[in-house]
Amino acid sequence: MAKKKLPVIAKGMKELETWKGRLIVINPDKSEIAKKVNILKSGEYGLR
Repeated sequence: MAKKKLPVIAKGMKELETWKGRLIVINPDKSEIAKKVNILKSGEYGLR
């Protein structure tokens, strides 16, 4: 199964085709992890 392109948690990068993990944020206002990595919008993010 091919991996889909995901936005990346890194400054200066828009999306990533090769990633090692993913982070799904449902409610960034209440998520401690989203606050630590400065995610302001709900969504699925790629991790390198």
